[in-house]
Amino acid sequence: MIDASNKQVEKREPIKEPIKSKELERRNDELILQPWATKYSEADREVEEQEDDETYRTNYRRDRDRILYSTAFRRLQYKTQVLVNSAGDHYRTRLTHTLEVQQLAMSIADALGANRDLAEAIALGHDLGHTPFGHAVERVLNKILLSKDQGCFSHAIQSARYVEHLATHKGEQGLNLCIQVREGILKHDTDIFKSDFGENQSKQWNCSSLNPERPGGIEAQIAYWADKIAYLSHDWDDFKTSGLYDEAIKEKKDEVKELQEIMNYLTGREDNNWELRDLIRNLHENLVSYTFNTLKNSNINESRDIIKLTESNMMEHKCNLCKGKQDANKKEILLNSLVVNFEKEYRRQVLKARDLLGQIYAQSPTVARMDERAECMISEIFHKYETKVHLLPWKTQKKIEAEGNKCRVIADHIACMTDRYAYRVYDELFLSRGINYK
Repeated sequence: MIDASNKQVEKREPIKEPIKSKELERRNDELILQPWATKYSEADREVEEQEDDETYRTNYRRDRDRILYSTAFRRLQYKTQVLVNSAGDHYRTRLTHTLEVQQLAMSIADALGANRDLAEAIALGHDLGHTPFGHAVERVLNKILLSKDQGCFSHAIQSARYVEHLATHKGEQGLNLCIQVREGILKHDTDIFKSDFGENQSKQWNCSSLNPERPGGIEAQIAYWADKIAYLSHDWDDFKTSGLYDEAIKEKKDEVKELQEIMNYLTGREDNNWELRDLIRNLHENLVSYTFNTLKNSNINESRDIIKLTESNMMEHKCNLCKGKQDANKKEILLNSLVVNFEKEYRRQVLKARDLLGQIYAQSPTVARMDERAECMISEIFHKYETKVHLLPWKTQKKIEAEGNKCRVIADHIACMTDRYAYRVYDELFLSRGINYK
């Protein structure tokens, strides 16, 4: 029996004054962060700032706050996740999705000894460039711009473009975020790795300084999977509560049964009797446990070793593929090579669940009709603005005059719209035709 009275309790040294930013960063770097974490001492801004202006926040917390107080962040509350706002008050929006990603990224970073402030900033900023009405409008803007030889439209690139070019801070262009945050925002979506980062992507925004061809560090990889965990869990929840699940059971019986079996596997249950928290907990646990074992058994001495190890994994996966399949599977190769990852079979089931849920829920007739309506609305708005620039706000007209790229500026303007603002603009432009989509 242990005598608690004999234990020597180390007294916590009282602080003599508030802990300022530099000391806070030093303590984290030396006492908390593991070798694979991005250190506060590595924080790198394009434009140096007066450190005297800062008191109690780390560099990455300053970035978090600039994102948090940006107009783009506030607009997320009125941007569609899957179901439009008018479908109901309780479904996820782009903002609630972002907050769920933030919460997951921070807890995963803490568990792995990574930089939670950096992971949080990336998570909060990852969807700042998202369009109204979800991915439907992202697709239509991409199609329009490509048809006009004006490059592509990717919400991941647009998010990086927003924090570097479209937003302002202290009267200057861009938020002047640390490169580690900007890089993580760009790389939160593996779609940018589908093919080589080429001319079309560069026409949207030249991200060469963010190394778009290379994988991100550990915090960027954490934010990537936090995004995917949030997607899977809240899409399943909204699917069940929206009534679309009951409809799918009747019309897509085999697909729903397969999805239920996968979800049972992911939660460790066999009776379909599980709560959302069971799914999130198991996803979180598998990711953290498998990743920690990988980190523990790898020779990692500094944060950049995560990128090197990921690239080494990519080379190994490439060697296992036929030459012709390497380019076609570039995204898949990266996904399987990330250091932050699920156990192999568990990852396969996670991705399969996402695909199935997309087919049954995100591509259901109800959602498809919402998407079709949004695509038609935005296409008409774009072409109206393109042919009649004087209908745009004065500020946007001046940007076209200054930058000369009319189509790209119009795409920026539309991407910044909320769902309800897009409805209003459509009504103002086409009300005489007797069309009102509200």
